[in-house]
Amino acid sequence: MATVLVVTRPNLDRVWRLSTPLKTGARSSYERVNFRYGGGGFYAGSALIALRHHVRLAATLADDAQGRAFRSDLIKAGFDVENVRMVAGRTIPVEVLIDPSGERTIIGSASAEHAIVAHIPLDGVDALYVNVRHIEPGLMKAAADRCLVVAQAPLEADELRPCHVLVASRSDLTPAQPNRRDDYWQELS
Repeated sequence: MATVLVVTRPNLDRVWRLSTPLKTGARSSYERVNFRYGGGGFYAGSALIALRHHVRLAATLADDAQGRAFRSDLIKAGFDVENVRMVAGRTIPVEVLIDPSGERTIIGSASAEHAIVAHIPLDGVDALYVNVRHIEPGLMKAAADRCLVVAQAPLEADELRPCHVLVASRSDLTPAQPNRRDDYWQELS
């Protein structure tokens, strides 16, 4: 069993199941809307817990009724929440639009998306998984000297992810981002 630190922004997703694909200028309708917990770090951590690893979550949640309920549910799911900070404010759902073919569009709050992670509690950690919008690259490089570092590909072109394993989808590496593929890879030595 490994101890894995997951640095993430857990989400409360509001999922809209659309009746038709999104199209510029068109009017769309939806079949149903539901809420769920989400975020790549949340799902990766849940899978690691199912594999019997010890998952420490480093994240922030709003200190409101929804945020406190989410924290309680994380504990029930097996997450170690010692490094989850409760912050003033309200939980703002992430809007997830899913069209009939399964394509998704994710819309998040600009204020919640731009916080920079400036500290990673690495004591006793065997592996680090990073799935946040912004993080100090020096933290990841320092972490790579101590443990396995896995990171989700960044959304912004100027964000770097020094790591041992980079997780990306095809859309993260599109031809519209010409030199982006080479920019991901950083020397760790």
